[in-house]
Amino acid sequence: MERIICNSANGKLTEDEKLKLARLLVKAGYTVRVGKFKPEGKTVYVHYIEYNAKGDDKNAETIQ
Repeated sequence: MERIICNSANGKLTEDEKLKLARLLVKAGYTVRVGKFKPEGKTVYVHYIEYNAKGDDKNAETIQ
């Protein structure tokens, strides 16, 4: 199951904070993807960090 962390209306994560957060998630064993999207009808992008919980990665190969 993917989980997403994105900026709220009240505050923003800096680029450095996003990278630190992504690094901590990777160190903890999560699969992490940093991205952005433009909501329909808006002029600004929403930046996010998406991560998969351990063992939840659909694309990972399992070793038996």
